[in-house]
Parts: sequence; structure tokens; C-alpha cells
Amino acid sequence: MTNQIKTTIAIVALFTIATIAAVCAILYIGADYQTTEIVLADRTYVPDPPDKRENLVDINTADKKTLMTIPGIGAVFSERIIEYREIRGRFISIHELKEIEGITENKFEKIKPYIVCFP
Repeated sequence: MTNQIKTTIAIVALFTIATIAAVCAILYIGADYQTTEIVLADRTYVPDPPDKRENLVDINTADKKTLMTIPGIGAVFSERIIEYREIRGRFISIHELKEIEGITENKFEKIKPYIVCFP
């Protein structure tokens, strides 16, 4: 065999191995529910574990009164959440709340246990 053929075979073998490794990594990540992410456009949806979804407020469907049942969310923040939802569309992740004026990382961490979003 010539050196050119050996080089070509080596490149094809490396490409095949890299492709198989990438597919395995994707399948592994998809198999682990805690790290599964669904990317939609420029936003990422990270599902909550099913056992934590009960009795939570869905920020995609809640009205003003329901949003105000979340500790730390009053009339102003509930209106901002609804306005954001009307402009941008449904939330893909609860982390999008941090894009709303006044919802700091600290405030988000306080309301996080009470909310969920189903895109």
C-alpha cells in the first residue's frame, strides 16, 4: 500500500471513531434525565423532574392572581411576567424570568421552588 492510501484509511478511521464517540455522548446525555436539555431557537428548555412538578405555578399559563400566590411575586412582578410572556411567547425555561426587570438572581432563587414551565 502506498503512503497516500494509508493516510486516507487512517483519516477515515479517525473520522468514524469521532462520529461514533459523538453519537454515544449524545445518547448518554439524552439518557440522563437530569441533564437533558432541549434547544429551541436561542432558548433552552430544561425539564423539571416529574416528582417536583406537583403544586407548582406554571408561569406559561398562570394569570395575575395565580402568579401572586408565589412568595415574593406581587402585582407588579406578575404583570411584568405576563407582559414578557405576551411579547416573547411561552417561557422555555424558568431561568428566562431573570430577563424580567427586577428579578435578580437572588429573587429568582427564592421563587424557583414554587414555579415550573411547560413549553
